Amino acid sequence: MISFFLDRWNLVSLQETFPKPSLRLTSGSVTVRRGNLTLSCAAAAPYRDMTFVLNGGRYPRPTQDPPGTEAVFHFTDVKSGHEGRYHCLYYSKGANLITSDRSDTVEVTLQDSYPKPSVVLNPGSLVARGGNLTINCTSDFPNMRFFLYKGRDIYRHVDPPGSEALFVISGVRETDEGRYECRYLPRYGAAVWADHSEHFQIRVLGNPKPSISYEPVRSHEGDYKITCSASQDKTVKRMFLYKDGKQSPLTDRIPSPGSQSVTFPISGVNDRAGTEYRCSYQIQDSGEYVESPLSDPIQIGKVPKPSMPKPSIFYDTVHHVKGSYNINCSAPQDKTVKRFFLHTDGEQAALIDRIPLPGSQSVIFSISGVNAGDGTEYRCSYQIQDSGVSVESPLSDPIQIGKDLTQGSIVQIVLAGVVLLILTVIIAEHCYSSKRDGKRTRAKHYQND
Repeated sequence: MISFFLDRWNLVSLQETFPKPSLRLTSGSVTVRRGNLTLSCAAAAPYRDMTFVLNGGRYPRPTQDPPGTEAVFHFTDVKSGHEGRYHCLYYSKGANLITSDRSDTVEVTLQDSYPKPSVVLNPGSLVARGGNLTINCTSDFPNMRFFLYKGRDIYRHVDPPGSEALFVISGVRETDEGRYECRYLPRYGAAVWADHSEHFQIRVLGNPKPSISYEPVRSHEGDYKITCSASQDKTVKRMFLYKDGKQSPLTDRIPSPGSQSVTFPISGVNDRAGTEYRCSYQIQDSGEYVESPLSDPIQIGKVPKPSMPKPSIFYDTVHHVKGSYNINCSAPQDKTVKRFFLHTDGEQAALIDRIPLPGSQSVIFSISGVNAGDGTEYRCSYQIQDSGVSVESPLSDPIQIGKDLTQGSIVQIVLAGVVLLILTVIIAEHCYSSKRDGKRTRAKHYQND
């Protein structure tokens, strides 16, 4: 490093001047009366014993001997005398006095106030009741204090670390409607206000939050279907699914024309780890898109299932149609059943499902084409909804239709035949014994006579 400076010094000692420095206004694009002014003068390379000089305005500034290649000249409580054209230069105080060329000129003009801030609203000026609104107020200057006005009154203020202030209104209500604007002033020094921003009007729409429910995909463990539904009077443009409290949606879907609900398929859920989901919907009002409040949360995984006894099942033969049967599946009387499922031969996927009549706890499944020579096992289950979650009961005891029934009938007939044969033999033996005893009695009677 030392050799670098020595080489640089030996090189410039042969020159008449140093290269010109650069001068820039670092306090912002606008200089405000009674505010602050900062100018930075920087050399292109380090030289030994550098002294920087700033020229301009009507107020003298002392020279600076910075340790590096840049000198910062700072003015406070700026007045009219600070206006003008500025340039800077530097020189070396060594044995051979060498001075740089002058920098390019920077013009400093004063304004009576800071420029107005820019404003961005998210999601927009139309907000659903219960939703959230973020007001982004931005200036070109750091170290400012921002104020949000509602009407003529100061509503809130913040001191952001940068030049951007965020005002968040959570759980928006009708009382939050009104005319808003923002402005700022320096956090330190003279209280020089910026101009007011463009005003904006906030409107609150009465969009109720959607309903949300889910059910497992029966054929795939860890897969679920989440259904999000808006009220029937809404024309929904898009629906969003949120996970574990995150602000950005996990996914979104467009409903079918005329529909107020969508189904989000999710997969790979670990039932041992609880996962929270919410949803929202978006409508269009007066040309603006408005998002509803979030639904109540649902929890997938780590949710204790309610106590659900297994259903009862039995069947009847349809006498006038060969191979046809009616299977009756019944849930306990205290359950409000959403759907029944019929399973066959141990399959996880249901053969068929049916929705019971309102207030009913049973359904009848009609099956046909059963071959009496083939044994088929049937079970059933029912589904209820508990806290927005669809829960399925255990399977019923099995019933057997077909082969086992025919074999049982044959066995019963054989047993009945054997019993009848035994009874016939017993009766015949009894009759024969009675007749033989009668003949012996008459023979004795004749002998006595």
